[in-house]
Amino acid sequence: SFVRLQAQVAGLKAGFGIPILIGERVLAVLTFFMTQSRTEDKRYLELVTAVATQLGLVLGRKQLEEELRQERDFSKTLIETSSAFFVALDAGGKIIMMNQGFLKAAGYTLDEVLETDYLLTFVPEAERKSLAKIFRESVRSQQPILKENYVLTKEGRELLVEWRGKPIFKKSGELDFFLR
Repeated sequence: SFVRLQAQVAGLKAGFGIPILIGERVLAVLTFFMTQSRTEDKRYLELVTAVATQLGLVLGRKQLEEELRQERDFSKTLIETSSAFFVALDAGGKIIMMNQGFLKAAGYTLDEVLETDYLLTFVPEAERKSLAKIFRESVRSQQPILKENYVLTKEGRELLVEWRGKPIFKKSGELDFFLR
């Protein structure tokens, strides 16, 4: 092969390769050449194998991070370009995300609504208690809900909207956020 011919021209007499793995898949082979052949040094081989293993772990993590970034960017774009209303509330009912469709219809900017109480800002006073109870029940049962109620605009107009809500939980079982 071409590599063997180049190694001979350079005066290299021996070599070995250690695969860099991502899971079960070989990503690359870490190859070493030497100018003289010698008996196998077990410590050296273990060190090189450990380095190759660490490279595989780092490269695998980078690949996973890139896949997660792409998935996050896709989801964010989908939500932002949708004409449907999206809002995410933290466990205390504060707004942590709202898409442009909702903001435009309600007459707000994102800076005006972030960290504000959703019920106090967007729900008519007469509906707040019953809607808070529905949110709590959805979180307790860990079930999505389908509901319709009025949403207040910045000018005080009421818009009747049908919405689906879903509680999203952390691995610990604690509520992470409520997507509406």
